[in-house]
Amino acid sequence: MSLLLGDPQRPNKVRETRLDELQEAFLQRPPGHLTAVSSKPSRQHCLLERKTTMKTYLINHLRIPGDVPNEAGLSYLEQVEATVAPFGGKWLAQGGVDVVEGAWPGSVVLMEFPSKQAAIDWYNSPEYAEIRDLRIKNSISDIILIDEMPADFTIKGFAGEVRRAILARA
Repeated sequence: MSLLLGDPQRPNKVRETRLDELQEAFLQRPPGHLTAVSSKPSRQHCLLERKTTMKTYLINHLRIPGDVPNEAGLSYLEQVEATVAPFGGKWLAQGGVDVVEGAWPGSVVLMEFPSKQAAIDWYNSPEYAEIRDLRIKNSISDIILIDEMPADFTIKGFAGEVRRAILARA
């Protein structure tokens, strides 16, 4: 995603800035430190400074034809928990949603893993691979992973980082 942003230093100029680059620069700073985008430290350094591991959440936007799992879907549900447990995964929420804005057909599954690597290792594990097609062939899923935010994260602080990053790139 790109943003078209006005440049306060040059009022008649509009710059295109990739939002994901700005978010990455913000997330890579150690807690309690503001890091300019131009002096971006390595990802490894920041993760070691911030926290050894961060929880990761798996979100599955799930649509089941007819809203009731068929036999293969039920078989998947009966087996999936045993594949998740060795990787420290757990279900936090599952079911229909109350749509406040926009559209969200189907339901949601929210899971927590101790780290992004644990979630990836589970998804790619031979145990999960054995049953994954039961879900894929009998439902529609959009699955994403997202890391938890650092303890010192604020949305206002994020906006400030984005502003500083825009100025630094001007």
